[in-house]
Amino acid sequence: MHIICDIFSGKILYRDNPSCGFSEDVSIKFDDEQTFCIANDTCPIVYWKEKNKYIRLREDEKTQLYNLLEPYGFRFPCV
Repeated sequence: MHIICDIFSGKILYRDNPSCGFSEDVSIKFDDEQTFCIANDTCPIVYWKEKNKYIRLREDEKTQLYNLLEPYGFRFPCV
């Protein structure tokens, strides 16, 4: 999914301890090497598991991501 890669690319990775909640049950995996866990609530944050860092999305990017994932059974919030 190139659109999802475009949403994540160019973002600054940062360390944090957000209270959003993340799970591999609500994640996107690329090539079994990159796991991006999407915040379970509706925070515009994605956790990149292998790098142990976070990515902040703009609200319009978060909406676009949700719309892309909805046909695959993703519903937010999912807490």
